[in-house]
Amino acid sequence: MLTNLFRGDVPLAAVHPGYFLPYAAGASITSIALDGIGARTAALTAVGAGLFLWVVLSALFFTRLAAQEALPAAATPLLSVLLASPATAGIAWFAAHENRIDPIIDALAGVILLLILVQVHLLPDYRRVGFTLGFWAFAFPIASTTNFGMRWLNGLHIADIEAWA
Repeated sequence: MLTNLFRGDVPLAAVHPGYFLPYAAGASITSIALDGIGARTAALTAVGAGLFLWVVLSALFFTRLAAQEALPAAATPLLSVLLASPATAGIAWFAAHENRIDPIIDALAGVILLLILVQVHLLPDYRRVGFTLGFWAFAFPIASTTNFGMRWLNGLHIADIEAWA
């Protein structure tokens, strides 16, 4: 895909949030798997690739939103996918760093909280669309954001955090 983007073979109007899952989040999922088999350096390399793809895709997608027509109504639920990349990158970073909170995790938490607020503001748009097949898109971002959130809250050592779980 990157090669096609660099060549200019992908029209800006074709860029949509669905690209975030296989590319940016996919690299982070690969990182989690690599860490699970003890390949920490490879895991961190995969996180780096995922973060790079997230930044590139975000720039393209937000440029598309500013310069092109809005997403088709049926594709509006795909906007929820914007949460998946930072959440999955955070889970991968946690996995590679023994679930410790550090400045990278804090920065990702800030991005995730901002994107959650955006999602709250998009709720009327989601309701207006009505139920479509596009609502499958909520599953992964909700799961990955919840996973990240529970790890983050646990790492903050808040008293009685188990009650939140």
